[in-house]
Amino acid sequence: MRILCLIDNLASGGAQRQLVTLARLLSQGGDEVAVATYYPHEFFRKELEANGIPHHLLHVPNKVMRIAAFWRFVRKQNPDVVLAFLPTPSILAELAALPVRRFGVVVSERNAPVNVSAAKQLPRLLLHAVADAVVSNSHTNRLMVEQAAPWLKGKIRTVYNTVDLTHFRPTRLPSEHTLRLVGVGRFAPQKNIPALLVGLSEVLRRGRHTNLHLDWYGDSFKDKEGCLTSASGEYAKVAGLIEELNLSEHVALHEPVEDIRSVYQGASALILPSIFEGLPNVVCEAMACGRPILATDTCDHSNLVTHGENGFLIPGFEPEAIASSIEKLGACSSTERQRMGEESRRRAEALFSAGPFLKRYREILESSANRTAPQPGHWPEEVPQSALNMLGRIQRAKTVTRTQ
Repeated sequence: MRILCLIDNLASGGAQRQLVTLARLLSQGGDEVAVATYYPHEFFRKELEANGIPHHLLHVPNKVMRIAAFWRFVRKQNPDVVLAFLPTPSILAELAALPVRRFGVVVSERNAPVNVSAAKQLPRLLLHAVADAVVSNSHTNRLMVEQAAPWLKGKIRTVYNTVDLTHFRPTRLPSEHTLRLVGVGRFAPQKNIPALLVGLSEVLRRGRHTNLHLDWYGDSFKDKEGCLTSASGEYAKVAGLIEELNLSEHVALHEPVEDIRSVYQGASALILPSIFEGLPNVVCEAMACGRPILATDTCDHSNLVTHGENGFLIPGFEPEAIASSIEKLGACSSTERQRMGEESRRRAEALFSAGPFLKRYREILESSANRTAPQPGHWPEEVPQSALNMLGRIQRAKTVTRTQ
């Protein structure tokens, strides 16, 4: 197949990592793959070059002109199928398919839009009628899309992310006395970092676990000239709270690093206090590195973490819930934490290996290239209880809003 992959940029985000990984796997399997972007971020460009995958940058700042440029570009490339990750690239792919086309179109829904009204989502979801298939990387997001757009049930599929299990490999947990937590994610409200900091402060105030350190790796908050970027607002809020809570000796903020594997391997556990997610790459990668996981009981997280077996599900988004879960992990012996890490690795091998991921994507891409509906089934098939719980919370919140 001739496959054209479309995404906004090659920055260090989870969607970018997944698209580049999929492009590499498809290329290694004999498909002719190219990647197109419209913003000049290059974090993953070297990986594409190393695998002989062409990268086309169509840097067109004007949105209307960008639509026209991609319409012409896609038709000049003459692919069998276009695969788009993230909302705007998906819209571009669908518009490029109008009014008629000979290529298949596969788009994505990758992040549960819990703060977006159905009315605002509707234009995007209606445009999915143009696509041959829609892929979600979580059951939560798929179910939310199906609730908002029942007509998409026949073409939307869940496919979990993959992880390079050879690169992200387990090591023994640090033997030092300090409990080293690592968090990875954008400086954004959905990541719930302020609540994590207040929770960490509460743990230290109680005095039960004082040897604590948190390293948080966020998106870049400075440009090449050292000036603050668009991420600086939330970063400044987080940095200010660290000072306010006197956490400077216990918390460090970092920009993205290329060697994220070493970050996981140097940690005692990964913590992700997010309010909502798609399927977080950081949890998948840390599991592959054999780390216990502390994650909020939301979205698909209960398919990844079983309470007390490979970490702890945080039972809420408030600082108290986060503090209690940190204390539970801190009370575990080094042997218990090591056992949790080994269980994380076992689950990573079952859920995130490249074989099932590539098999299902290839089936979807081939059916779309042939302009037929995707085959039934999801990977994995099991819908997690945390997803159902989250959908219930959203529905109750909507009911309360309507009655007020």
